[in-house]
Order: sequence, then C-alpha cells, then structure tokens
Amino acid sequence: MKTRVLPAVVWRVSVLRPCRWLVPAVLPALLWGAGLCAQGARTRAGGDIRYTCVVLEDGESKGTAGWDLWRADPPGELANVLDPDDRRNRAIYLLSGADTVYRFTFAEPKDGMPVIQWRMRMEEARFYHYVECDTSMGRIHLRYTSGEHRDGQMVGQDPVIGLGPVAAQKWVTVRRNVLADLRLLYPDIGVLRILNMKFRGPCFIDDIRLYNYPDADRDLLPDEFERRRRGLDPANPNDATPELVAEVIRLTDSVAGRAEVPAEAAEPAPPRGENPSRAQRQVSLDDEEKAQMRALLQERIAHHLPNMPPPQAGKTYRVRLRDGALLTGELVRMTETQVVLRLPQGSLALALDRVNMAETADLFPQEAARQLARRDVQQRVDELLAAKRAALDSQEETAAGGQEEEAGQQEDAPAVVPGEQAGELAYDPMPAPTPERLKPTLQAFADWMALQQRRAGGRIVDRLYAKECEGCAVLYLVMDANFLAQDRDVRERTAVGIQQFWAFRCQGAGVVNLPRAHVVLLDGNGRIVGGSRPEAADKIWVAER
Repeated sequence: MKTRVLPAVVWRVSVLRPCRWLVPAVLPALLWGAGLCAQGARTRAGGDIRYTCVVLEDGESKGTAGWDLWRADPPGELANVLDPDDRRNRAIYLLSGADTVYRFTFAEPKDGMPVIQWRMRMEEARFYHYVECDTSMGRIHLRYTSGEHRDGQMVGQDPVIGLGPVAAQKWVTVRRNVLADLRLLYPDIGVLRILNMKFRGPCFIDDIRLYNYPDADRDLLPDEFERRRRGLDPANPNDATPELVAEVIRLTDSVAGRAEVPAEAAEPAPPRGENPSRAQRQVSLDDEEKAQMRALLQERIAHHLPNMPPPQAGKTYRVRLRDGALLTGELVRMTETQVVLRLPQGSLALALDRVNMAETADLFPQEAARQLARRDVQQRVDELLAAKRAALDSQEETAAGGQEEEAGQQEDAPAVVPGEQAGELAYDPMPAPTPERLKPTLQAFADWMALQQRRAGGRIVDRLYAKECEGCAVLYLVMDANFLAQDRDVRERTAVGIQQFWAFRCQGAGVVNLPRAHVVLLDGNGRIVGGSRPEAADKIWVAER
C-alpha cells in the first residue's frame, strides 16, 4: 500500500458559458443528479466519512495498460517508472512535448461516481488535463488547466476550469466534482460516466481514482463532515475552503476504500545496499522475447481484423471526433489513415488522429484491430515480467545462506569497480569527443538541463559529454561545486531525474533501450561521485560529501 503526505491540493471553482454544439441525450433520468448510485462498489469509512473509492491507476502494475498516445505533437514517450521523490512508489511518466497528449482509458467506466482525483508532478507550470465524460448533452471534454480563467471562458469547444497556480517539480493532488464543474455552465446537465483522462505535456501521473459520497452542495466536503463542523452548511457550497478540502482528501485518501496506513506503521524502505523488494525490482524483456512480442502483435492483429468489417463507400456514417463533435456524412473514399465524408456543407477529409479512438472500428478497422492487439500483447508482457520477478525472488531465497558482503565495504561505492571484472561495463571518465551518433541526443539533454538550471537559479552541471561502451550510452556530467555541496538527498533526487531523462531521450532517438542508458557524475577533478551502478543503469548512488 502506498503511503505519502499530500503536499498540495488544487481547488477552485469557475463559471463557464454555454456552448451550442452539444446534443441532449434521451434518458437524462439515468444520469447523475437524478439519483443514480454506484453499482457493485464497496463503501468504507475513513475518519467517520463513509465513501466509495475505485482506484483506476496507481502505477504498481509496472506496466502501462490502458494508456495510449492520443495526440503526437511531437511523438512522446510513456513509461512506468519509480517516483523521483519516493523510490518505494511507482508512477506513470509522460516524456513529451508541450502539445503531446496521452490518454488513460478507464477499463470499466463507473456510473454514479462524479468525483475524480489524481496526483501529478508537472515538469512545466502550465498544462492542460482533460476529463472526457458522457452527459445528457452529449460527450464533453472538460479541461483543467493551471492559472486563472475568466468566468465563461472556453478553449475551442471545451469548457475550461482554472486550477490556479500549480508548482512545477512537486507532487500535487487534485480532486474535482465533474458534475458540479459542468453545472456551473449547464445547470440542468446530468453526467452518466467518466470515460477517460488525457494529460498534455511532460509530467508524472499517479493515483487516478473515482469517489462517491453524500455531498448535497457538491463542494467536495461530505455532508456528514460538514454537519460535524460548526458553521458549515451541507447545503451551502460557499463554505468550502482549500484547507477543508485538503483535510477531506487526507481522510479519504485510500486504496479501494481502505483507510491509509499511518506513516509510522508503513513498511520501512530497505537500507542502502540491500536488494530492492519485488515491487521495486527492475526487469525487462530480452531481445528474443521482444521479437516474440512483435510476432505476437502481428498474430493478434490478424486475429482481430476479420471481426472488423471494412467501411463501404456510399454508406452513411456517424463519426465522433476527439473534440467531442459529432458528424454524419456519406463515405466517399478511405485509406488506412484517412477518410473523406460528404457533408451537407461539402466534402471533409478526416485523418485518423482526429477521430475518437474509442469509435474507430467502423471507419478504421486496421487501427481498431491494432488497438485490441496491443492490449493483448501488453497483458502478455506483464505476465512475462511478473514471472521474471518471481524467478529472481526464488534465486535470492535459494542463495539466502550464501556469503555475507565483505565487512567494511563502503556502501556508496559502485557495486563494480570500473575495469575490475571482465565483461562488466567499465566507466572511463577521461574526456573525449562525443560520437556523432550520440550528438543529437546529447544536445536534447543539454537543452533540458539548461532549462532545469534556469529553474534552479544556478548551475548544476559545468560540462558534459557522452561515450559508447559495451552497447551502452554513457553520459558523463562534470557537476558544479555548488551542486556537490547540496545535501545528499537533493543530489540523489537530481541524479535520478537526470538518468531517467537521459534514458528516455536515448530510447526515443533509437540509440539504446532504457536499461542501457547510464549516467556518471564527476567532480571538478574527474573523480566519480555518483550516477548509475555498472550492473544496472537505474540504480543510482551518490557519494557522501
């Protein structure tokens, strides 16, 4: 179970103006605001508050099932990684451009759960996050963004809620009542279910959850919580404050409705130098297994495709776009990536990336089959990785009675001294020209580091270069003296972030895969003072001052 302190809460209400493109649904009586209750969910107590919580994504699966690239502008990268602030926790890392959007689709959307919560750690202070839901007025994208937005402001056809200033590089918890936010704009709207969330820009995402509890005024404060507090009225939404909402989040910050374990009762982190727990263990597929997964992907596409009838020219189709708009037109012609529809206003060409990916089967059967195949392959990958972790656990249990580590070994030293064991990666800090193949990746890293230094208000790295060794891409960084004077935990967190960014840049550029992207931190005299351990790139250490 994950245990943490919630560092901040974003809470704000803004008023939105109507938009005319939405079409009313025919069964509003079935929607939230008309008495619908969650089905099959278990209600628990937390701080005397009875509530229902469904955890949709917490990163602990070590996979990325349910995630896909919704808008590639430019193409981004997605991974399940260790939390840069808590190595006992995992999160989803979106490494992408400012306009790249990733989507997390809920495997089983829950009716009657209007409150959504997520944790985020933004690389940039500005962002857009989207919540897509089915409503009595059609499908709506509700945007949540940083900063302040005027009452009634829209972005395109999307209503917008401003969350106020949000600090970058810090975990922030957001809880919103989607029905309350939409009713600021549409007083009579009902919401059937939330379908997915979309995240735009580079960030870490964790703990996506749905909640439900009695809250007559929809101010995020449960009615029973307000009744116990003097001066709070369950029928008055104006008595909620960010501090009270933060307290409610703390009281109901649960995993599937279970009360949070107090910090002092949480399982302690393993001491430095010990093997990580199974939940932290890093494993990956070898080249043969990757080839098998590629073959499986093609096999599953061939399996699903016959169930996807091809579109027919001359037939009328209803098409839902990613911005929620609904079009009806006659199909003129089509390819695997584009269709042309004849509308009353004329012909319209629609590229695949403009169509709602949940409704692609009719017009883009190849893509629909590919999506189903990817889901099948991801399940198989998760099974293989779980088996590898189990095998490692078994090996360690067998060797539990083996020799102890040599007394006096310094815990901060790399597990393998460079050049000491044949076949191990040997770090060579001697400066040398960066190979041409690594120069574009090194430049991308240098641009990112320059941004981090501007944020920090001082130098972190004085110079850097990269080398290729034993099939690995090794980044060498000469750290600034002021950085080396920082506390050890600050230097370690920074080193973790540096390694993760370098690894994703290398993988994105096709240089090496994540496990083969190493970093080495040096002082001004060329002495190694931290970075990756030779046996595992993501095992980071830093020296004592």
